[in-house]
Amino acid sequence: MSLETISSWSRLSTGIAATLRIATEQADEELARRAVAMRDRMQVGENCAHVVFCGLFSAGKSSLLNELCGTQLATGAIPTTAIVTQLELPATDGRVVLLDTPGIDSTNAAHQKATQTALWLADGVVLVADYAHVESEGTLQFAHDLSAQGQPFVFVVHQMDKHYEVELPFESFRMRLEQTLSDWDIHCEKIFYTATPAHIAAPVLGAQRNDLPQLYQWLNGLAAQAQLLTAASLQRNLSAALRDFVQRQFAVAIEATELTLLETLGFVPFSPAEATSLLANFQQQQQDLADQMAARQTALNIAMDELRQEFVRKVELAQIAPYGTTERGRQYIESLRPGFRVSRLASRAKTEQGVTHRRDEFVTDLCNRVHQYLTLPVGNDLRAWLREAVPEDGEIAELSKYVDALGVPLDGPMVARVVNEGALLSASYPYQFVKDVVAQVKGRVQAQLDLFWDAVWQGRRQAVAQASLPLQQQSQRLDRESAALRGWLNVHQELEQALAELEGGLVDE
Repeated sequence: MSLETISSWSRLSTGIAATLRIATEQADEELARRAVAMRDRMQVGENCAHVVFCGLFSAGKSSLLNELCGTQLATGAIPTTAIVTQLELPATDGRVVLLDTPGIDSTNAAHQKATQTALWLADGVVLVADYAHVESEGTLQFAHDLSAQGQPFVFVVHQMDKHYEVELPFESFRMRLEQTLSDWDIHCEKIFYTATPAHIAAPVLGAQRNDLPQLYQWLNGLAAQAQLLTAASLQRNLSAALRDFVQRQFAVAIEATELTLLETLGFVPFSPAEATSLLANFQQQQQDLADQMAARQTALNIAMDELRQEFVRKVELAQIAPYGTTERGRQYIESLRPGFRVSRLASRAKTEQGVTHRRDEFVTDLCNRVHQYLTLPVGNDLRAWLREAVPEDGEIAELSKYVDALGVPLDGPMVARVVNEGALLSASYPYQFVKDVVAQVKGRVQAQLDLFWDAVWQGRRQAVAQASLPLQQQSQRLDRESAALRGWLNVHQELEQALAELEGGLVDE
């Protein structure tokens, strides 16, 4: 339940009294001053609308009020309004009260306090701007602040007698002003173009124009709405007073998070909505960066796997045991079978020499085939790839050591260890034996190639990491900025929660 649900005058009175009690308990002078101002406003009654006239010094507020009310407020080029003056709008039976305030550009603390207090009492605001300075930064900033606070106001372009149609068509002036207000995110209820005295008017569109009567009619019409306007303004100002009170309690935390934002992001978001939008944008950027880095890694994985598989196939398809080599392997296995003799009269020693001879012939033939059709062509292909794919000489030299070491120390004892003695009598075993030896040879070559590719992979991974370093730095920057935004948002969420609890407590009373 929010303060907007407080509709009765008595509930407003209770809420303001409770606010004054909180201000006293918390020793918050600002909240107390505002609560007292709202309490005093309630004592005036709910059937009287207070309209505050604001503007820069010499904008013509006092002369405009004199014309509307038939009074003689002091006017001139120097600051004339030092305090807030109250005037009754004629023909409203005192139900519309106009307040003349010091210039909003005053640097005098008393002037600023008087204007601020008047705004707390305002059921409506008339922002007066001199025609010649209608687009001054001070006026536009003040109008923007009113609009941002939800304060209803009308904009009066005064001293329109300074306007000359021949110099600038009124329609062009009007469109430019409306565009400027839109650019500043300023939303006002109406725009009036006025001049004083009432009989003076600007030569606009070939006729005399002065919206002073229309301004009077608008002000006069507020009398019938006084009750609704007063209740709405008190509710609005009570909510604003409580929000400012809670913000003061969170001031240290807010300042700390804003300092972090300035250090990391360079600015402070205008609102939690903007911060949330920025955070979502940063998260999307981080996801995009992560996707880019993952895509690079995936591309490397695929490329390396394809390259690795290409050389796996080279090894697998290498013809290192053609018919002649296989036949020598078969003859060696047959020599191991029981009852083998190199000749019918050969001695045991002669037979053993024959077995060794057949084994060595097989080993020599196989060694030549491994070198010619496996390690030599594979090594040449690896060196060619290194020259093409590796840019640094130092890395090429390091990787070449693995290529130079490519080979299998094939000898008789190694071949003998492959023999499966339990299968010697099988007619098909000699061919299986050759296949087993070839598999061992190719397996060892594959193991050596694995060492090579592991070293290559390490270098490629470092290269990808180096290339991705700018992306990683961007991601880390976004991490810091996102953390700063989340910290700022968390404080504001806690603030809103505290405000909701405070408002809820007032409503419950």
